[in-house]
Amino acid sequence: MSNEAQVGDHPSRASTLSGFASGLNERLRDSGALRLGAIALIYLMIASAAFSGFYDKWGLRDGDERYALVEMLDGEAHRPFVYRQFLPTIANAIDATIPSGLDERIITKLETPVWWEARGLEQRMRVNFQAEREYVLRYYIVYYACIGFLFLALLVMREIGLELGLSEIASTLAPAIFGLSTVYFFSMGGFFYDFPELFFISTAFLLALRNRLLWLVPLTVLAAWNKESFLFFALTLFPIFLRRHTLMRAGAITLGLAFIAGVTYLAVRSQFADNPGANAETWLIPSLRFYADPRNLFAFETNYGMVTPRGYSLFTIATVALLFIGAWRAFDKSLRRHAMLAAAITLPLVLILCGPGETRNYSICYVALMLAIAFNLQDWVTRARPQAQPSAQSGA
Repeated sequence: MSNEAQVGDHPSRASTLSGFASGLNERLRDSGALRLGAIALIYLMIASAAFSGFYDKWGLRDGDERYALVEMLDGEAHRPFVYRQFLPTIANAIDATIPSGLDERIITKLETPVWWEARGLEQRMRVNFQAEREYVLRYYIVYYACIGFLFLALLVMREIGLELGLSEIASTLAPAIFGLSTVYFFSMGGFFYDFPELFFISTAFLLALRNRLLWLVPLTVLAAWNKESFLFFALTLFPIFLRRHTLMRAGAITLGLAFIAGVTYLAVRSQFADNPGANAETWLIPSLRFYADPRNLFAFETNYGMVTPRGYSLFTIATVALLFIGAWRAFDKSLRRHAMLAAAITLPLVLILCGPGETRNYSICYVALMLAIAFNLQDWVTRARPQAQPSAQSGA
């Protein structure tokens, strides 16, 4: 009875609280900053999960003298792997600026269970760095940098979708789906420099769409420093430049970027000319044998703790084919040409220069695949809307 009296005595208070809650809910719903913050948090969780799946499979190639992170940090890895010096150089530079003794305190804090709960990483690092304590902090730096670059790549991919006029739903969900799928691309091999590569190719595509030519110059240097394959991705941007430029100008821009990437690669290569290995590994005969064997289309591996089809499998090929079939009509001429050019460049490179079955080597096609996912989502959302309206009206 007293509760009823209190409510009855203060009707204005109840209505005020109700109005405040309603207004706050509306403001939060309409807040672009809050929405972007939520998307960023989700993307960060996806990037962390995807990198964790990668790390469970490959680590940072610990213990392999040809391309382990320790050898990369020291510049003693074999060619051509040692050329991918972008993240090792950053890690070395950060470590060099930290005052003596502080790095050990940072490592101790990170390895204290109160601060650090990822026991899988802690155990792996202790096994591989018991006699090499000086590398531990740099190992952490590269580890987190990989997550950070994957996270940034997802944000850039979202901007690509929005720039092309796709809905916010399709533009937001497509990078999320692609990000979770990256674990499957790291089949038969994977390296830490694959994550900055994804960021660089996505950013280059976005800058090309927006015609930010000056920004593409330093980006090309950094991207080629990270991995020389960016030279080939630069060629696939030619159809995107054609959206805003004449044939001659688009060709000149494309060749200019390829030239910058080539010069960067040659400069890095000259620095490690005395390292063991070769400038490029040739895999043509093993690749032909691998892809000619139909049994490899039905192979399995473990991803996210469960048995799944391998990256190169009939399931993956069928899924990718259906995505492109569904999106092809919606692709404009420039996107179709970009996708075809990326495939035409990638297929011979994969056969000649890449390890058999390593689907990460199709990275030149990543942006086109993400867009295929986005355009399919756009189509599905558009088809679903007319079906939802009659049911709502009939229910009313």
